[in-house]
Amino acid sequence: MRHVDYSRALANEGINVSHIFAGEHKVDGNPYQPLPTSVREQGSERMAAIERDLKAATQELHELKQQLADLLEFFAAMKGAFKVLNWVGKVAKPLAAIVMLGGACVGFWTAIKGETGR
Repeated sequence: MRHVDYSRALANEGINVSHIFAGEHKVDGNPYQPLPTSVREQGSERMAAIERDLKAATQELHELKQQLADLLEFFAAMKGAFKVLNWVGKVAKPLAAIVMLGGACVGFWTAIKGETGR
């Protein structure tokens, strides 16, 4: 950030700049007056605070980016696992029907054998 002060050059030429404003700090930093030391210090403090906040926000964004990459990697791995589970589910339905049919046959055979064995 910089401030250029033209006040002396304008005064040497006989030019006087008048500011019409509302608010205590509306004309701070204008090029037609010297920059007050308090305004310069406040500006420096504010810029330092902005740089700190920007650095913290950048760090948080990098952490979120890494977490997102890890999450995407996890979901990519899970995609394969879900394909396997889907295949197992497709195989399990007919397999369960076969097992139930086998159980019914064994039960039927036991019932017939029990009737004839008396």
